[in-house]
Amino acid sequence: MVQQKYTQAQQVIDTLRKTGGYATLGDLYHLVDTNSWATKTPNESIRRIVQQSNEIFKIQPGLWALEQCREEDLQESNKMKNSAS
Repeated sequence: MVQQKYTQAQQVIDTLRKTGGYATLGDLYHLVDTNSWATKTPNESIRRIVQQSNEIFKIQPGLWALEQCREEDLQESNKMKNSAS
């Protein structure tokens, strides 16, 4: 049985799951454990992952969510916009 490698993208997706399905880019920079990543620029790697992953979509600039949670995340975002008005 072949064990799959725990990828950087999977770490970002798991972090989004732990935060309720959505997070700001700044939150991801702080919450994703990048200590084992062999990169000098982990923030750029996280930004690339959220922009290129089919499992993640942009709600608004700087706010990203899991594709599997699209409907409830968009409803929550609309509620926040309406209450701020």
